[in-house]
Amino acid sequence: MKIGNSSALVLLSLLVLPVIGGSLSVILPAFGYFPALDQHSFTFNVLGKALSTEGVIDSFGISITSALISTTLAVGITILISARFFTLGTLEKWSSTFRPLLVLPHSAAAIAIAFVIAPSGLMFRWLFSAFADTTLPPSIALPNDPYGAVMTLSLAIKELPFLLLVTTAVLHQKQTKLLFHNQLKLARTLSYSAFSGFVLVVWPQVYKLVRLPIVAVLIYTGSSIEIPLLLGPSSPQTLAVSILTASSDVDLQQRSLASALAVLQIFMSGLTLAIWLLIEKSCALLTKRLCSPKRAMRLLDPLSYLALPVVYGLVGFVLLAIIGMLMLSVAGHWQFGSWLPSSFTLLHWSQALSTLSTPIVNSFLLAIICSLASMLLCIAVFETCGNNQVLMRLLSKTMYVPLLVPMVVFMYGAAFFLANNAVLSSLTSPFLVTLLLHFVIVTPYVWLSLAQPYKDIDPRMINLAKTLGASQWKIVWKIKFPLLKRGFAMTFALAISISFAQYLATLLGSAGMIETVTTQAVTLASGGSRRLIAVFAIIQVIMPIIVFSLMRLLSGRHFARA
Repeated sequence: MKIGNSSALVLLSLLVLPVIGGSLSVILPAFGYFPALDQHSFTFNVLGKALSTEGVIDSFGISITSALISTTLAVGITILISARFFTLGTLEKWSSTFRPLLVLPHSAAAIAIAFVIAPSGLMFRWLFSAFADTTLPPSIALPNDPYGAVMTLSLAIKELPFLLLVTTAVLHQKQTKLLFHNQLKLARTLSYSAFSGFVLVVWPQVYKLVRLPIVAVLIYTGSSIEIPLLLGPSSPQTLAVSILTASSDVDLQQRSLASALAVLQIFMSGLTLAIWLLIEKSCALLTKRLCSPKRAMRLLDPLSYLALPVVYGLVGFVLLAIIGMLMLSVAGHWQFGSWLPSSFTLLHWSQALSTLSTPIVNSFLLAIICSLASMLLCIAVFETCGNNQVLMRLLSKTMYVPLLVPMVVFMYGAAFFLANNAVLSSLTSPFLVTLLLHFVIVTPYVWLSLAQPYKDIDPRMINLAKTLGASQWKIVWKIKFPLLKRGFAMTFALAISISFAQYLATLLGSAGMIETVTTQAVTLASGGSRRLIAVFAIIQVIMPIIVFSLMRLLSGRHFARA
């Protein structure tokens, strides 16, 4: 077998087999086939028991509504910002404002949001200090409100930067940017405004190009763990959190329940996608109803005035969350109703740092090994299979498989299968299983980050080098690496940051045996000192900043543009 085919086969295997194998390992016990409990016949009893379990239907409902509403909000704000600023030429600037949130772990984002909106959080402290005379926080069910409103809004805020990034990338491609501007000029001659022209003419074309990432966001928000665990309602929990709770039980009967809930999670994701397709059809019909320029301007143009308040509001909220975490991490006594703490201390930092050496080492070790393996394998495939268009299209589609299958489903199944298979468990360790699960999540982003830079290389330089007798790997080292080093550095930093943020992959892959900063932060956030939690959340933010800063120093000043 050729080297190119071998690298592609290895990449496909490492991505697809854990997803398919993990999903099957979940589905089979849900239908009664569970050899560990001496169950070898297929039955629907397990699923029936799961459906009759108290609260499961409510969990199903809150999971599907939070996924649909949060994705709709994120897409709606993306359209609003894009339509307002694309014609002004400032979309890339505003989009870059939100990019730091891309590498912010979901757990850190949840902790930061909780510090702002909790009854004793920064927002209520400052409001009550200004307008009320009391030392008691209000009795409000926040952030764990029973309807999951805070959870839903938080998911939308966290996924917005990703959708803005992919939308901005499509709008600023060389082959599409000029086309869209010309279409908008034509729409203006037909009496449409720039805003309504973008919504009715440009966005439907952009949507076709970003549809798959939007579906990935839809599936992810319905199966996310960290934000629902920390900000979601405790009764009912989301399905994903219920699966995690049941899978962590030492009773194997609960593992059967977890498998049945995982099947419901798959069904829920399918139902969510079906509803989303209906929403697409409804929006297409609505677009046709708005074809009249006067009607479009009357109904759509007022929305354009919301763009700046939304942007400033989101940026302000993020800054407030960061300020709240920083203040709380060094706060001594801080009576409710006071603007600032009455004293400051570094005691919480010293306590945290004394216990963080092992989690930090584990985080960096997993991230560096996983990122290097993913990048080297992706680069090998690009170099050896780049001319095979059929294979490259197959691989590009395959990259979305781990993003389109609910993460909690295949990760729980893969970890359980590897731990309970006599042969595989003897060949693997908790570290290797965790590394594999990190690889499955990190690699799609590495592939997507490297694909466009490789396409942008002028093939004439490569052909000229070949005519001068340069070998393939010499071309890589002497020509491609200098051209792509900033892209490589950005991709490596992004991969490490994504690995840092993995809570579920680390928890399930190691069965809780490997501690990272993220797993420690989530554990503390479930019931620990709020000041200590703030320290852990800040460290989660600092770690990717250090990596990106280091990569910027190594690759040059134009790193951010890459």
